[in-house]
Amino acid sequence: MANLAPEIQFKDILASIKANLKPLGYFKRRNSFRQSGPETVGLIEFQKSQWNNREQICFTINVCVFSKQVCNNRDIDWNTAASQHAQLRKRIGFIGNDNLDKWWELDSDTPVTIVEKDVLKHVLERAVPFISRYDTDGKLLKVI
Repeated sequence: MANLAPEIQFKDILASIKANLKPLGYFKRRNSFRQSGPETVGLIEFQKSQWNNREQICFTINVCVFSKQVCNNRDIDWNTAASQHAQLRKRIGFIGNDNLDKWWELDSDTPVTIVEKDVLKHVLERAVPFISRYDTDGKLLKVI
């Protein structure tokens, strides 16, 4: 499905991610997906490059975990907090064995279905398990 404007491609990818994360308890807000548990909140945040333009969009994914108690103590609303407020934050490329910063690029010639499959694979195989690993304050506090 090449020849689509990059912004449309990006929105299509987010729609696919939403469809796959919703059954897992995630909800979408802007360019991020959030899952709230009893003690922690997981955030999968799509971050666009500052150098994007109408012809090209580059993006990466921040994977974050918030302690609700820590957020409450700091007067941070964990329902809307962004990645910079997280107690644990990693770029998706640094989760797993690659240990490399991972960015995707979209332009009018990009085969969006290939990018979409790769992004979805990273989200489901890296981001979701990473967030699940830190589902309590005790587990989260051991790594921060």
